[in-house]
Amino acid sequence: MTQLTDLAEKLSISMNDVRHIHARIDTKYLFDDYYLYAHVSDDGRVFYIGKGKGVRCFVSNGRSKKWCNFKNKNGINVFILTNSKSESEILKFEIFAISKCKELNIGLTNLSDGGEGSPYNVPRPETRMKQSLEKSNHQNTLKKVEMQSLGKNNLEVA
Repeated sequence: MTQLTDLAEKLSISMNDVRHIHARIDTKYLFDDYYLYAHVSDDGRVFYIGKGKGVRCFVSNGRSKKWCNFKNKNGINVFILTNSKSESEILKFEIFAISKCKELNIGLTNLSDGGEGSPYNVPRPETRMKQSLEKSNHQNTLKKVEMQSLGKNNLEVA
């Protein structure tokens, strides 16, 4: 857990306050507050920082392909770093936490620099571009596999 410990120190959070959530039943206190969470691999690497409410930290829907691949290969543990009644406070802290991960050379699967978790925030153009490219690459791969299965190996994918 060295990466998580280093990150907590950079964020001025005591590891005594960081909560490891083992299952959805442990989230009773999460339903009313917004929280900042970290996804950590089984071998202790922090790979995602996010803002959540309710059981968001356990939800796989809407995650990037990069996140899904990392999680499937390396496992997942959920840690709540801090919580607040204020969504805007947690969004600001998310931006701060992601910037500290970059300082620590922690390779995150996040597609953005944070602060975009509210349904009322519109993702920045560079974030939308990353998401679009990822989706396009995934669709092209699916088309290639489909064409190969039909015996059309020499066709180009548009």
